[in-house]
Amino acid sequence: MTLGERLKQLRVERGMTAVALAARLCITPVYMSYVEHDHYDTSLGFLARFAEEFGLSLSELLEGVQVNGKKTKRMKRLTRKTP
Repeated sequence: MTLGERLKQLRVERGMTAVALAARLCITPVYMSYVEHDHYDTSLGFLARFAEEFGLSLSELLEGVQVNGKKTKRMKRLTRKTP
């Protein structure tokens, strides 16, 4: 699954239109469409806002997305909890 396919899947599962989500993320519907169709690479900031909108971590958002032909897995937390 590509990043665009994953973003669209999450949006559709939550019953949102691309126009409504674009408004919530302060982007144009055209940009949202281009990202969902993998015509544009996007920024980490955009992905963070998208993940936050759906209550996901970046790791959860990117789980299963193919990068350089390899499927991503959920990342382990890299920080230690302090006592």
